[in-house]
Amino acid sequence: MRDIQTIQADMKASREQNLALAKECTLVAQGFLLEAQRQGFADPKQLKQAAHYFLKALERHHRHLDAYLGLAFLSALLNQYDKAKQLLEQAKAINPDDKRIGPLEHEVARLIEIGVDPRAEARAMMARLKQKREAAKAEREMPLSKVGSLRSHYEDEDALLERLKKRREQSDVAISGIESVRLLFDTSDQAADCDDDQDYEDDADNLDETGDYALPLQPEDLSEFSAEFEMIDFDGEDD
Repeated sequence: MRDIQTIQADMKASREQNLALAKECTLVAQGFLLEAQRQGFADPKQLKQAAHYFLKALERHHRHLDAYLGLAFLSALLNQYDKAKQLLEQAKAINPDDKRIGPLEHEVARLIEIGVDPRAEARAMMARLKQKREAAKAEREMPLSKVGSLRSHYEDEDALLERLKKRREQSDVAISGIESVRLLFDTSDQAADCDDDQDYEDDADNLDETGDYALPLQPEDLSEFSAEFEMIDFDGEDD
């Protein structure tokens, strides 16, 4: 029969392996999420892939903070605000001092208050900017005699873009901007990686079969949670 030290050593090795695999899955998920943002969150396949790899990360390491934050971000993006809040609560249970949690909680609360669809907001902004670029290009290629008659049209477009910009600033929907995505995954100084830095007490009773420590989302809950998340409508069209 193995002694407690051997069991603890094996569990620690298993935990370290699972953590490494979880980090790899999270990096892949973050890549899909950044690419989705560059496309204005218009391609549901990118969001599905991001969710898939975040969930894979949690299968490997049940207290991997970045996976919880990534899924919370995705949930908010898909208007699943209750699920986003649940995930943020679980993230706080892992590391209540992580500085990314507060801004995400603020964004979720603001989105609930103002009722703005982040994906629709991002698509509208991209469409307006594209329209403005096309209008500017058409003006450059147009004979001077025709420019004056269309000037008011372009000025109307500028006014519309300005109103859209102000609306976005007033509603504080930073969740649809590239900087918020980058901020979410910036673990340099502002967000310590509790998986590596936190010292755990060597207590075999606190470990599960993966060498992981107990957490709000238990292994037996993960399959049900994954199924619920995968039922979310990633293709949600604007109403």
